[in-house]
Amino acid sequence: MKKIIALLSIVFFSAFDTAPTLKFELTIPETETVLKALSQLPYSEAAPLINKIQLQAQKQLTDTSKNKK
Repeated sequence: MKKIIALLSIVFFSAFDTAPTLKFELTIPETETVLKALSQLPYSEAAPLINKIQLQAQKQLTDTSKNKK
């Protein structure tokens, strides 16, 4: 868990809008693990990234449910 937090903090501090973006394909349980690890960081550091992950996940899950209809 400490390694995940350390890695995520490195990614968080180096991830600015001008940086190249990466796209990951994670299962919902894997995403929940990432969010749980982020929640161990101070709120001011983790909140923007947690929010970004949640917004992207919500959009993808909404788009997926629309495509099934």
